[in-house]
Amino acid sequence: MDKHVIFFFAIGAAIGATVTYFYTVSKEREKNERDIAELKAYYNNEFKEKIAQKHEKTAKNDENSPKIELQNSNDNSENQYEKVIESVKEENSSPVLKVDPPKENRVIISGDEFLEDDEYDKETLYYFEEDEVFSDPEYVVVPDGINLVGKENLDHVGMFEDNVLYVRNELFGKDYEVIFHDQAYSDVAGIDYEGD
Repeated sequence: MDKHVIFFFAIGAAIGATVTYFYTVSKEREKNERDIAELKAYYNNEFKEKIAQKHEKTAKNDENSPKIELQNSNDNSENQYEKVIESVKEENSSPVLKVDPPKENRVIISGDEFLEDDEYDKETLYYFEEDEVFSDPEYVVVPDGINLVGKENLDHVGMFEDNVLYVRNELFGKDYEVIFHDQAYSDVAGIDYEGD
């Protein structure tokens, strides 16, 4: 009789353990699904807030953009006015796409070419590697710096001189001297910069 009791006790314990296991797994799954749903809702709200902030920033930039001044000429003033109205309508109706210039228009040159070739205007930029910010020598941020010199060219720093890159942008007719700093822009300039 003791063997039967032990056998039934073992079967009962096994069934109890199995039921407990599946109950625990299902409760844990429900909890995980609930947590995931909460996280999705939270991040969805964060995403919507960031989009709203970006729209507000764009609206402020549009308000601050310079107004087009009309040139008054006696014979063509009405025609000029219509042209300006059409151009404003086109600007407001078509989406603005930020397009990188073709990469063959941004070529690496040597320091000698930079100094000797007078055909191109010269400009110096600082590039802060830690936060990937471009600025001019007065530490004014140049937001489109990456488009001026080309992201693919940044890997060639030090080709001719340590921590310096020379890039010719044929599209803009300029030679850029890019001086690399391994610090953050905020550390050097004392200004926190948050890109677009």
